[in-house]
Amino acid sequence: MDYYLVTFTLPAQLRGLVWHHQRRLYHALFSVAQATLNQFAGNDRRIGSDLGLVGVLHTHSRRLAFHPHVHFVVPGEPCNGCNCSCAHHYPRRCPPKSARQDSVPAAVRP
Repeated sequence: MDYYLVTFTLPAQLRGLVWHHQRRLYHALFSVAQATLNQFAGNDRRIGSDLGLVGVLHTHSRRLAFHPHVHFVVPGEPCNGCNCSCAHHYPRRCPPKSARQDSVPAAVRP
């Protein structure tokens, strides 16, 4: 299965604001970036679902300048719950039936 690296960077004009409100705006950066990726996935007929994402916040550049940005590792194929499109190609890469969304009680689901 392929994976992609997607980066969301804040414009330089917002860095001063972010510096003074880090907790709130880092959360907003993650939320908006995740919502954007999920919207793209939802608009794609082949994917059509939420993505499994791993996000990492970087607050500084290699030169140690304040430069907040988020990197996301995004799988190239959907693999969500019991509708794993990759299940027949990569059966070991999909969650076991006991870990799938349909087997989790509704009260525990996010």
